[in-house]
Amino acid sequence: MPGDERRYDAFISYSYQTDGPRLAPAVQRGLQRLTVPWYRRSPRRIFRDHTSLPAGSNLGQSIEEALADSRYFVLMASPAAARSAWVCKEVQFWQENREPETFVIVLTDGTINWDKDKQDFDWAQTDALPERLSGYFEAEPLWLNLQWAREGRWRPSLWNARFRLAMATLAGNKIIDKDVDRLYSIDARLHRIATVVRSAVTLALAVLMVLATGFAIDANRSAAAVAEQRNQALSRALAASSEAMGDRDPVLSRLLSVAAWRISPTPQARAGMLRVATRPGIAVLTANDPQIKSVGFSPDGKTLVAAGDKVRLWDVTTHHQVGTPYDHKAEWTAFSPDGRLLAIHGDDSQVRFWDTASRQIFGEPLVLDQSDHYLPVKITSVAFSANSRMVATGGDDGRIQLFDVDTRRQAGVLSGEAVSALGSGQVAFAFRPQDMTAASAANDGTVRFWDLTRRQQIGDAVSAHATDVTTMVGPAVAFSPDGTVLATAGIEGTVRLWDAAKRQQIGSPLTGHTRSERMTTRPSVAFSQDGKLLATGSLDGTVHLWDVARQRQIGPPLAGHSGPVSSVAFSPDRTTVASASQDGTVRLWNVDTLVRLANPLAAHQASVHAVAFSPDGTSLLSSSDYGGLIADHGAPFACSNSGWRICLNGRGWMRTVGEGQDSMVNVVRTRGTDTNAMIDEWESRMVDGPTVVRWDVAGRRQSASLRTSTTRTIRAVAYSPDGKLIAAGGMDGGPGSHFNGRWLLREAGGGPLASVAVGEARVIRSVAFSPDGKTLAMASDRWGDERHATASVWDVATWTKTELPNDTSTFSVAFSPDGRTLASSGVDGRIRLWHTGTRQSAGELTGHTGPTGSVAFSPDGKTLASAGDDGTIRLWDVASLRQLGEPITGHTGPVYSVAFSPDGRLLASGSGDNSVRVWDVTTRTQVSDPILGHSRPVRSVKFSPDGRSLASGGEDTMVRMWDVGYAVDIVKSLCDKVKRDLTADEWARYVPDVEYRTVC
Repeated sequence: MPGDERRYDAFISYSYQTDGPRLAPAVQRGLQRLTVPWYRRSPRRIFRDHTSLPAGSNLGQSIEEALADSRYFVLMASPAAARSAWVCKEVQFWQENREPETFVIVLTDGTINWDKDKQDFDWAQTDALPERLSGYFEAEPLWLNLQWAREGRWRPSLWNARFRLAMATLAGNKIIDKDVDRLYSIDARLHRIATVVRSAVTLALAVLMVLATGFAIDANRSAAAVAEQRNQALSRALAASSEAMGDRDPVLSRLLSVAAWRISPTPQARAGMLRVATRPGIAVLTANDPQIKSVGFSPDGKTLVAAGDKVRLWDVTTHHQVGTPYDHKAEWTAFSPDGRLLAIHGDDSQVRFWDTASRQIFGEPLVLDQSDHYLPVKITSVAFSANSRMVATGGDDGRIQLFDVDTRRQAGVLSGEAVSALGSGQVAFAFRPQDMTAASAANDGTVRFWDLTRRQQIGDAVSAHATDVTTMVGPAVAFSPDGTVLATAGIEGTVRLWDAAKRQQIGSPLTGHTRSERMTTRPSVAFSQDGKLLATGSLDGTVHLWDVARQRQIGPPLAGHSGPVSSVAFSPDRTTVASASQDGTVRLWNVDTLVRLANPLAAHQASVHAVAFSPDGTSLLSSSDYGGLIADHGAPFACSNSGWRICLNGRGWMRTVGEGQDSMVNVVRTRGTDTNAMIDEWESRMVDGPTVVRWDVAGRRQSASLRTSTTRTIRAVAYSPDGKLIAAGGMDGGPGSHFNGRWLLREAGGGPLASVAVGEARVIRSVAFSPDGKTLAMASDRWGDERHATASVWDVATWTKTELPNDTSTFSVAFSPDGRTLASSGVDGRIRLWHTGTRQSAGELTGHTGPTGSVAFSPDGKTLASAGDDGTIRLWDVASLRQLGEPITGHTGPVYSVAFSPDGRLLASGSGDNSVRVWDVTTRTQVSDPILGHSRPVRSVKFSPDGRSLASGGEDTMVRMWDVGYAVDIVKSLCDKVKRDLTADEWARYVPDVEYRTVC
């Protein structure tokens, strides 16, 4: 092709399984070296993915760029290549963009047969070519047969005359602008010259061999180092590919991250696996369908159904397709609530039923009443009643027709105002689960409620969404499982929630989606089984999840589809969302973390300051203020959560912030009787609530409320190492009386053992048991005179105290695992270490530029982590008293709490930016997106003893538990999720020139 300035002379497409190890590299070398003397560089470039792609390339994009930049396409045909998805994509690109004359076939295995009568391949016998080549060639193409070269006795090299002739035949007049005879004669002459040169070189090499032997030992020593460097580079490239792939292909992304670890188990590879494990994508179910219009789960959660050009069933566990109930186009499909039937709305406006037991179409289809209409009425929506006995269909005539499922007879018609005389109304319908009422939404923007017993509308139509009677699709409606809330999604992109009993809108519209496509994409909504979450699909290919109670989006959008989302559904156990799209795929998403966002542990009436697991991990303690109070490090009270907001600074001065959560009304400073009067009014508005709560971890429910008599606030709580004692520290007194620090000791299953006051105008901020359980350390501050504030240790048996010299307020204390060292931190940002035996200083750690609110030892005791108001987390070497590396940054507010996982590999942090974050200790990288479950600052974080749960407590009064069990055995966790291994083709593409191995 003279004058063609493309970068590559040819692109080789092949199956690694058949030709990757042997023939494909030989053909590439043969085409490059043919007619080129051995001492010259070849002027030809032949693309083969293993040798032509740099590490870290975006594979799909790089392959497409190489195809576009190649003059010829060489298909190494074999049955494995015909089945390869990648080969088929490469063939498709060439078909769509280039002429058949540039397509060259090399047969390496299987059969190719041309049917002269049909002027096409005989596909009954041809198994070496992708069937998409049907009709591509106008006449029988020539192909080169290299099946003989796969035999072990042949060496596919230009030194082999038969292979040299084959390469000349392949390249002649095409890839190389010379005829076959000319090519072969040139290369034969060069071969004779090279033979003479090779003989001379062989003699010289014999001499050099003796010299080379002396260097063999040194070479062997360095070989291992070189191999390790190569493996590390390959591991980094695989990790980067996994990261870049994300949720576009969650299964392959996870497999590549495990492969990176298998090839070189570096800290970076492990951190990459942790990041992949926290992504929500589970799997992509493909069906070679141009678009999927509907998706749903069976009531037992074991089967997924989707409607498109066919109705397909998948096994939810294995992700394998398990059936095709309907082999024609379908607009909608869903299981009946009792699981007996599958309803199928075909494109012929009939509704059929498929019996799940017999796995057959059951009975006659439902046929709409077409009376009084000039044009056929088309179904726009279908819904089952809660008892599975009735089906409703919405039509484009604006009417809703009711049918008895058993008899298939019409049971009534519901009709509002006519939307259009031409029948362009689009109606969505939903049965209310709890009674004989229902709701509908139409593209005239109205929502209507219906009494199904009387077949009449209840009240007036409610204006809900923008009117658009010209659209080809309509709105969507769904009731929460308990029937209390109705969700409607309009074609303008908003979602609204309604009180079903009052028929009134709840709050403001939920916004964030792009407008629905007018001609093809209906909006989609679905409630979780507990009604606390709402999933919505968007034109931009994302799925949004919403907290129904708080009417706000939770978590980032679930992104991965390349086309508009047409349908969403929750699994019965609430942990999985399925989404269908016009890109022809169904995606499964793990939303367990988002479910936990909508299901906090709620019992406190005020800010939660501390959480602590029992040693056996079965119980969790949380402690809070009493009466809705929040406090910063240096003030007794900041503001209350109960709506009446007052702040005291501990010196008789008061700031009144006023009603509400965010708006400042006024600032008043006063003394004496005025202060007392304001305190009286403030005290009368306080909310009574528990200050210490014990939770059952397995059941995620409150198991006890531990009253603390007069104690106003409990800022710290801890279990003894044997789990028999509970220590709590805080402050008693209140408005109109003195404030006193107080710590409490009680049996975990019984009453109080001790209640000790520690001084006027103090508050205990932190408590910690020594590993042997004999000593209790406390951190306290004093607002009036900080010079006397100290860290202290108490003998648990005698209740005697030893103060540790410290002239500033102390916020946190922690014992080392061996009990020999105590760390404390406070308002001046310094971290002090103490010898527990002598009670003498063991050194100071400096670096924070503000107060340090939390310290924690690693499980091996070698590292100390600290959290500061400067927004940083710092790691310290305990032996040398030096900071380890740069500070860990990422939070956008002060960091209030840090905690190590039991294996010391992870670090959790809670911050004033309302987030919980998890970090890989070795790489200092964040292993997941910020966990944004709290609506106010997070004051405490703790790992469970088995490392599988992470608890957090915040100023929003909530306690939350997060699943981090994936980190305990990260490789097993990832392999369990993907349920397969890398294929040979996938390995060949991503791990070139390395022998295939299993990773899971």
